[in-house]
Amino acid sequence: MALWLSCESGEENHKSFVLEHVELIEAYEIVKWKEAQRISLWDSNINEGLSLSPRFLNLQTLILRNSNMKSLPIGFFQFMLVIRVLNLSNNANLVELPLEICKLESLEYLNLEWTRIKMMPKELKNLTKLRCLILDGARGLVVIPSNVISCLPNLQMFRMMHRFFPDIVEYDAVGVLQEMECLEYLSWISISLFTVPAVQKYLTSLMLQKRIRELDMTACPGLKVVELPLSTLQTLTVLELEHCNDLERVKINRGLSRGHISNSNFHNLVRVNIVGCRFLDLTWLIYAPSLEFLWVRNSREMEEIIGSDEYGDSEIDQQNLSIFSRLVKLWLDDLPNLKSIYRQALPFPSLKEVRQVFEERLVEKTFLQLLRECIARIA
Repeated sequence: MALWLSCESGEENHKSFVLEHVELIEAYEIVKWKEAQRISLWDSNINEGLSLSPRFLNLQTLILRNSNMKSLPIGFFQFMLVIRVLNLSNNANLVELPLEICKLESLEYLNLEWTRIKMMPKELKNLTKLRCLILDGARGLVVIPSNVISCLPNLQMFRMMHRFFPDIVEYDAVGVLQEMECLEYLSWISISLFTVPAVQKYLTSLMLQKRIRELDMTACPGLKVVELPLSTLQTLTVLELEHCNDLERVKINRGLSRGHISNSNFHNLVRVNIVGCRFLDLTWLIYAPSLEFLWVRNSREMEEIIGSDEYGDSEIDQQNLSIFSRLVKLWLDDLPNLKSIYRQALPFPSLKEVRQVFEERLVEKTFLQLLRECIARIA
C-alpha cells in the first residue's frame, strides 16, 4: 500500500535514501537528505539525528521502522508539506504521536502498527485526504476520540487488529463501528472486538458485514452464541475467536438458502484461528471451501473438528470430498480430547504443513495414524 501510494505518479527520478541496521545516524548526515523525496530507515538509531533535521520540502514518503525512539522531536514534521506516506510501524517504544502529524494535509497513508501510542489525537480528523490508517498491534492504544474516524471522508482501509491483547477494551468499539458505517469509500476493515455490544453491532449492520475483511473476537464475556449471516459475509477473509470462554456455538444463518453448500458460503475465508474457546463446535467450517490455514489451540473439551450439520449430515455427505480441499496448513495445539477431524477420512489434497502438539496417550490411535499419513504425504 505504501509503495503503491508513493509511486502512483509514475515518475522514476525521485531521490531516495534507504538505510538499514545503522547504529547511529548523525545530524550532519540527515542534512544531506533535504532534497529527498523518499526516505526509509530500518533498525537504526535515529533519535539524535532527527533532533536537528532540515526542511524536507520535497519529501513524499517517510518510513521509520524498528527504531528505539520513544518520541519524535518537536518541529520534525513542520516542513513536510507534500508528504503522502508515513510509516512509523514496529517502533515498540513510541508512546506519543506528535500533533504536528495532524497538520500534514497531504497525508494519505499512516501506519502506526506495533507501537505503544496510548491515544490518537482528536486533531487526526484534519487529515481529510487519509486513505489508509493502520493501527494493528498498537498495544498501548486505549482511546480513539469520537468524531475522528467519521471525519476522514476518503478513508478506504482501516486496520485495528489486537491479537493476543485481551486487556485492550477501553476504546469505544461500538462508536468506532458506527462512524465507519458513514464512510462512503471505506471498503476494507480489519478489527478486533472485545465486548458483546460490539459484536452485536457488527452482526446487525449489513454495511459493516460487507466491509469487514478480517475479524477477531477476543474475550467478549457473556457471548454464548455467534450467528453469522451467510449471505452477507462473503467478503470475510480471516476469522479469529480467542479466549471467548462463554462461547458455546457458532451458528450459520443461511436465510432462505437451503440448497447446495457451494451456492452461498464463505468463498473468501482463507484463515481461521480458534484459541481457548470451550465447547466450540466447528462444523460450520464446511461453509468455508477456500480455507487454507486452520489453527485450533487450547480448546480442551473439543473431540472432533467437523461434527453433524445443524440440518443433518446430508449436506456434509454431498460435499465431504471438498471439506478442507484447499487446506495448506493445519495446526492443532493442546487439544487433549480430540479424537477425529471428521468421521470419514478426508484426502487433504493441498495440505503442506501439519503441526500437532498434544500427548499421544490422550488421542485416539486412528486419529494419530491419520495425522502421520498426512505428514508422510507432504514430507
